[in-house]
Amino acid sequence: MMILGWWLVTFVLSLFLIFAIVFIIYALKSGVNTEDAVRIDPIPDDSKKQP
Repeated sequence: MMILGWWLVTFVLSLFLIFAIVFIIYALKSGVNTEDAVRIDPIPDDSKKQP
């Protein structure tokens, strides 16, 4: 019966680890706004450059 307990503990800890990694990645992606980067540091337009 103890073998089933260890499998259950391993399974639950693995699920928790996966959930934590997904949550951290989601939090980092939602915290970084790519539109702000373009507004703050716009990409230079090549057509306006002088040769």
